[in-house]
Amino acid sequence: MTEVKHHVLYNELAAIAGSKYVSDDDCVLFTYSRDSGPHPGKIQGIVARPGSIEEVVEIVKLANRAHTPVVPSGGRAGIYGVSPGSPGRGIVVDMTRLDKVISIDEDNMCATAQAGIRLAEFQTTLEKKGWSIHTACAPWYSDTVGGQLSCVPGGGAAPSTATVGWNRHFVNGMKVVLPTGSVLQTGTGGNVGKSVIWAPEFGGPDFTPMFIGDAGAFGIKVEATYRMFRPPPIVRSGGATFKSFEDIYRFYRSLCLIEPMPCALLMLYTPFSMKLMGAPEEWSSMWRVTGNDEEEVELKLKWIKENLEKAGGKESDHPALKRFTGYLIDMRDAAEMGLWATPGRYALCEVVCSLGDVPKILNTLPPLIAKREKERGMHIHRHENTLVTGPNAHIYTSYLYYDDTDPKQREGILEICKEFFDVAASNGWMADTNQAYTCRTAAKYWTPAFFNFMKTQKQALDPNNIMNPGMWGDLL
Repeated sequence: MTEVKHHVLYNELAAIAGSKYVSDDDCVLFTYSRDSGPHPGKIQGIVARPGSIEEVVEIVKLANRAHTPVVPSGGRAGIYGVSPGSPGRGIVVDMTRLDKVISIDEDNMCATAQAGIRLAEFQTTLEKKGWSIHTACAPWYSDTVGGQLSCVPGGGAAPSTATVGWNRHFVNGMKVVLPTGSVLQTGTGGNVGKSVIWAPEFGGPDFTPMFIGDAGAFGIKVEATYRMFRPPPIVRSGGATFKSFEDIYRFYRSLCLIEPMPCALLMLYTPFSMKLMGAPEEWSSMWRVTGNDEEEVELKLKWIKENLEKAGGKESDHPALKRFTGYLIDMRDAAEMGLWATPGRYALCEVVCSLGDVPKILNTLPPLIAKREKERGMHIHRHENTLVTGPNAHIYTSYLYYDDTDPKQREGILEICKEFFDVAASNGWMADTNQAYTCRTAAKYWTPAFFNFMKTQKQALDPNNIMNPGMWGDLL
């Protein structure tokens, strides 16, 4: 019988997490080698699934002693490629066993959960008690708390993002295992006299944002505390069509100027997207309005209708448009998310821009994608929209649906995605997700001062460069 040859750290990792939760089997390693996007995979050397903060600490300390890279892993819902790590050597640290809600503190209006919990489970647990937190709209059925905080700048955008902005405003603090193995608690919980993380740091610099959108390069998130709130009981949605981009942009912009914005969610769709939905091929907008009583909701709807009339838009009751505005109401009503969870295989080209850049981005990126599709003869389905994430931050999204079993389509989609993000970054538009490929693209366009500052921070926190090395390019 041939003796099985294990990873050099297999026995030590098994002693920390238990042999049941450590594997260097080829099939297991393969499942961790890719995300859901078209980017090529990278197979690491071993997978460990710790069940406690103490085990995470011991794994990181072992990695330091052995100078072996660590690749944190959450829900594996990434779309821009997996961490470089060290193929054949690196330790994948799967955090999904740390999946418990630790506390729901109603007096202090905050909830704490382990970082491996799925967003849907966290939110659903709170909803049973009449509470809610600001986490991403989608894919919340697969994203983990730690994965979202690590890989989405600003901590993601919630269904009410137009009025509340990015989720980072509602993260009171987090517990992070630093690359050296020490544990840092950010937020008010860092004060020795206060055990409740009731708000971000007031006793000194607020370090919580430093770990949001770091792509897992500054440490492994093990816990996070969010401010929770009672969700408004009344939700309405609607949609309208416009004859021209100038008309819809006038409407879209006018609502961004109202403070507070009447829409909890506001989206702009191109004629191309509406045709794919089976709706009239016109510029269209959809919105979601929330409130605590009917009077509040009716006032918000009045503001929307007044601005709609000024812009020349017309409310629509077309069945296809009504179906999609209905989704805006129940988009997070169930952990499975229904139709929101079944779009098929797609590549996501998504960037953040300012309000003033919305016209330029729509005149630049959709034509670029369409041109490359035509040149390659791909004939793929594409869906695109722009979403308000605060008065002066907007997300442009293009979903590219393709056949993942066709090598030519995969190659074509990959090339389109690469060019998309390079053109976007060169124009100052930021990738909505900090993952392997988008991190490297962003780093190409950093100023020298910013690059050097990032390098200094990484070296100070991670002297052996074991935590997600290469995520931000060769120097990080």
